[in-house]
Parts: sequence; C-alpha cells; structure tokens
Amino acid sequence: MIKESLDQALVKLEAVNPEIDIKKTRKIQRPWIQDFDIGAVYDADKIEAQIKATRDYGASGWLLLNARNVYTPARY
Repeated sequence: MIKESLDQALVKLEAVNPEIDIKKTRKIQRPWIQDFDIGAVYDADKIEAQIKATRDYGASGWLLLNARNVYTPARY
C-alpha cells in the first residue's frame, strides 16, 4: 500500500510536470502512515512494516497518523 500510494503520487506529479526528476522527487516524499484501527488492528508489526516500506522505497521519512494521538509502542 505504501509503495503503491507513493508511486501514484509520482504519476500525478509527472502528469502536471513531465520534466520532473523522478529519482530526486522520490527522495523528498514523506507519506503519512497509519496507527489507528479501521478494518484491521494496527499493532507494532504493522506500523514497523509501514516504516520499512517507506525506507525501502527511498522516501525522506514518514509521518504517523492517529487522530486521537494515542500511538502504538513500536520501534520508530
């Protein structure tokens, strides 16, 4: 899901600016990752998997989202 959403963002950016440098842009992407239960329980393993996906993708970082500000203990 992380990789797909980041790839789709690049597709949209490239549509409005065909001269965009894809490699450079990947390095400045910073996605929101989920830390709340909605259809699935987001435990430490799922959160760490999202973080790993952003790192594997080459994004510059990530932001953790939980509207209640109650975050799951994990290796951030």
